[in-house]
Amino acid sequence: MSSELRVERGDGMSLFVRTDGRHGAELPLVCVPGLNRNGRDFDAVAARWGAERFVVRVDLRGRGHSSYDPTGTTYTLDHAVADVVGVLDALGFDRVVLLGSSMGGVVAMQLTGRHPARVAGIAMNDVGPVMEPVGFARFQRYAGRLPANPTWADAAAQVRSIAGPTEHLFDDATWLRLAREQYREMAPGDIRPDHDPQLLAGVDQIDVEHLATNWPLFDALGTVPALVLRGEVSDLFSATTVAEMRRRKPDLAAVTVAGRGHCPLLDEPESIAALDELLHRAARPSR
Repeated sequence: MSSELRVERGDGMSLFVRTDGRHGAELPLVCVPGLNRNGRDFDAVAARWGAERFVVRVDLRGRGHSSYDPTGTTYTLDHAVADVVGVLDALGFDRVVLLGSSMGGVVAMQLTGRHPARVAGIAMNDVGPVMEPVGFARFQRYAGRLPANPTWADAAAQVRSIAGPTEHLFDDATWLRLAREQYREMAPGDIRPDHDPQLLAGVDQIDVEHLATNWPLFDALGTVPALVLRGEVSDLFSATTVAEMRRRKPDLAAVTVAGRGHCPLLDEPESIAALDELLHRAARPSR
């Protein structure tokens, strides 16, 4: 059973949330999208697991159908973490499994470190404590610079053009599906990325050669069951970083998704199997 709701925040913003399934014995799975993405990125997750547990897809503020901040000042990690906690509270969830893609994975790590009792497991989709300069530089080249598209075919071509190492991996139908997940028709003949342009303010000023790392954030996961997925050809998240994550947290499950970049789509057989295993681990009684 699918439904949509709005979660009001104390600062006048509201969050658009999609849910599938219903309250039951299984732990809810809460999905957090990346910097300029929205909850539609997790449609495949809802289709796969919504029959057995509550699956929640959050549009963070400034994305999708959630409120835009007219000042642009609350598009921060702290606000994102607080907003996800607000969604958990609104839905009456005491403990959940978190699934975060890209920046959503950073939000999930922050939430886990601050509220460990509320997180039974965490999955990080193509993200960790280190970003690779080559991938971030590619993102900088188009962030905030994409023109509107007159048709969905044009939007699909635009999504493909910025995909870097994965632009040859999908057929036309998949690129169109990805465009419909990431873009919205604001008016007839005006199809553009589905987020507030202010989200990307200042991205072009970041020094890609000196990107910040945050190993203490990852180390704070402690003994929480955790999974990291990495796209085989991702240029933003490296195999070297995954190896160091496993060294620091030996119980971390790490899976490389063949033929995927940043980020795996979460409908791949290896992604599904890995998430199934994490959900199973998270449901075990705490030791």
